[in-house]
Amino acid sequence: MRIFIIKNKIIEYILGEEFHVEILKRSKLVFKFLAQTGGISKEHFDLLWKLSGDIHDNNKKTVFETLIELSRYLNTDNLEYIYEKLKNIPTEKFDETSIELLKEFIINSLKNKNLNSTITRIYILLAKILKTF
Repeated sequence: MRIFIIKNKIIEYILGEEFHVEILKRSKLVFKFLAQTGGISKEHFDLLWKLSGDIHDNNKKTVFETLIELSRYLNTDNLEYIYEKLKNIPTEKFDETSIELLKEFIINSLKNKNLNSTITRIYILLAKILKTF
């Protein structure tokens, strides 16, 4: 199943030109399956992240909710990649949805013993963000 999804570029289609937020909401199980089986890629995260920058707040919220759900199943490399994306958000752009993603990201990262240095960097980022509120 994982190979079929990757080979047929199902994720690229879901997140592509015909993107609709309701399709993403209904596709979370596909993303979860790929995350659990090691089939989700940095390119998939890039597509998701690009959609979070869309002018529609509903898109951002749904993308971040998807990332929150996925973070429970991601390997160290993918968690690090998402951390880099979070780190590059300008402090003044953080809102409730972004902070929720950061919080859940911290919680799920704590379960991964290989992420001690990343967890420390996340706490520093969180402290920096909270100073602006």
